[in-house]
Amino acid sequence: MMTTIANHWTDNDINNTEALRRNYLKHYDEVRSKVPKDRLLEFQAQDGWEPLCGFLGKPVPKDEPYPWVNEGNWLVKAHVFIYWYRLWGCVRMYFAGGVLAAAVGVGVWRMSG
Repeated sequence: MMTTIANHWTDNDINNTEALRRNYLKHYDEVRSKVPKDRLLEFQAQDGWEPLCGFLGKPVPKDEPYPWVNEGNWLVKAHVFIYWYRLWGCVRMYFAGGVLAAAVGVGVWRMSG
């Protein structure tokens, strides 16, 4: 999935930073052209709670720091988790198939003897 997205944004050349920037800006222009200004918030996380809460008509949380969950270290941990989760899924299917085959084999062996 990540490869498909990267290829789309980089014109099928993961090293093409010029295409990445061009497609990124094109995407934002398309969003701006379709969403009415009064319904569009151009927000950056470093802006904090104020513009987000103002746009949503909600009070700014008191004594609640703005969450910064997309930090580099968190992203690395998420990718490591996904890697091990997918690997476990493959291993589990392999062993489940092996256990099933062994059970059938033992059943056949017991019935024949």
